[in-house]
Amino acid sequence: MKVDLNASLIDSEEAFLSVMDSGFLYGYAIYETFYVLHGKVAFFEEHISRFLQACDFLKINLKEGFSQLLKDRMKRLIHENQFQKGRLRFTFSSGTTLPWTEVVKPTELLSLHPLLNEANQIRLCISKYKKPTKTVLPPFVKYTANYPSVLSFREAKERGYDEALLVNSDEFLSEGSFCNLFFISKEGVLKTPSLDCAILDGVTRKMIIQAAKTLGIQIEEGKYRMDELLDAKFIYISSSTRGLMPAVCLEEKQYDYEEAYIAVETLQKSFLELQETSLTYF
Repeated sequence: MKVDLNASLIDSEEAFLSVMDSGFLYGYAIYETFYVLHGKVAFFEEHISRFLQACDFLKINLKEGFSQLLKDRMKRLIHENQFQKGRLRFTFSSGTTLPWTEVVKPTELLSLHPLLNEANQIRLCISKYKKPTKTVLPPFVKYTANYPSVLSFREAKERGYDEALLVNSDEFLSEGSFCNLFFISKEGVLKTPSLDCAILDGVTRKMIIQAAKTLGIQIEEGKYRMDELLDAKFIYISSSTRGLMPAVCLEEKQYDYEEAYIAVETLQKSFLELQETSLTYF
């Protein structure tokens, strides 16, 4: 498998970073994960918009025409590897430049990966770890040094689950290890934690909210306690590579997959149409 390291196609086994790279030394790196389907990238513009926001916040100046150059590199990498479906990750660090100085020669890595899990349902547990409510980073910065996500994911695997849900330090629902959270309340309202709950401003989350509003589905963003989630009719997670996925359990509590799927079938169809349309723009 070839990767793109700083615009050069290299066999993954032969691609190396400097030991002085700030992503390695300081964890000063951001990334985007794209879903590849039919050899094309879904929601490219939405992901890049978020990435550019992050760069602006971190005061990273990119070369002119960066987005188009990156798209061209992605197309070349996908074609070179004859890659049809999976994950494309773009990782960006300030290179050997110290994080508090101007970025001169960043490290840019494009890599292709199989999907971690192609199941159509997920088993969730509640993590002992918490997301810090007060953070210096806004929700549109997707950064690599995300210990709550890594530790809670490992915790879930060790306990026999697929992923873990976390609350924040104020005990409000936050998100999953590597996903956003949705649920249908006992009153029948589709709900998701708001951006001030220490969550990532997920692209898929945003598109699902957009689709729900277009369909006239009642959807609410807010602050919720774990008790409300435990009383919910159904629970779902969302991510770039999994779309909107029903949970079949949260700890010992079981949920009927068919009923959970039917409850959001129209929304799921609308989201998939948006996803399919986005492929035509890549």
